[in-house]
Amino acid sequence: MLPLSFHIGSLGILLTLAATPTVYAATPTPSSASSSSSGVGYGACRTEIDWIAWKEQREFRSVLFGQTAAEKALVSEVRFANEDKSIWIKTQVATSSMSSSPAKPDIWESVAEGYKSTTWTDTDMEDATDIVPRKGIFAVRRRLPTELIPHLAQAYRTLECRLENLCRLVQISTNIKDSDAQDVTVKILGCLDVETQTLPACHLPSVQGTLPTQGNMWAYCMAMTESLRVREAQILKLVVEYDSGYRSGLQFSGIFRAFLGQMRGVVLGSMRSATTMITAFSRVPCFIAACDDSPDGS
Repeated sequence: MLPLSFHIGSLGILLTLAATPTVYAATPTPSSASSSSSGVGYGACRTEIDWIAWKEQREFRSVLFGQTAAEKALVSEVRFANEDKSIWIKTQVATSSMSSSPAKPDIWESVAEGYKSTTWTDTDMEDATDIVPRKGIFAVRRRLPTELIPHLAQAYRTLECRLENLCRLVQISTNIKDSDAQDVTVKILGCLDVETQTLPACHLPSVQGTLPTQGNMWAYCMAMTESLRVREAQILKLVVEYDSGYRSGLQFSGIFRAFLGQMRGVVLGSMRSATTMITAFSRVPCFIAACDDSPDGS
């Protein structure tokens, strides 16, 4: 039987391979390439859609598995800055000063443009991150798998609503002629109404020379988010199966341990009492002839 560490490592590899959302590559037209440099156009709109969908995926993962605080993060953990979308990785964990070496602080580094020679501390990372630290659903202990199912289903349903909200927002934004963000209310059947602002990068009518036939951002968003939903559902199914088996094993081991404790106290205690009682029989006087010593043969 393979050790538990092997299964945990295998699960981590699967989750790592599925960490990046699906992005449908498309060759930009000349007009979209030129307009994306100014922040509005098909290229810029696709980039904005991908980033928001990726953030929704990471938000969903944090609800399931939790998000550790920057100061508790281990080396090689990754965080994303919400303001400029830069990606950071922890390269050093703080250590206390010793006689042989000085104290070392926590260090976060990035290869993003403009940050290659910049280092951040845990405080900087906490202020800039787009996902707040939280405890995940699977981190809850002393609960049966069936008790977690309603919370997992609600989390997945929330992901569906937020992705559907994104595509509806893209559909609204592509019809805005003004270059500034507009306040809108996005209504999705079965989901809460969301008051938000349109995506200026997707205000395609505000760019001179663009034509509706050059691309369909709403169709792109629907195809990409559908692929994302399907993959997250498959990963969630895998994790629930693993977690259920792990929790069932812990439950069985606890029951078996309690059984052994009862066996020691009841069964072995009864046998010990029986032995003591049989030993006490030797002190009972005998009043029958069979108890007399047999006569000597002499």
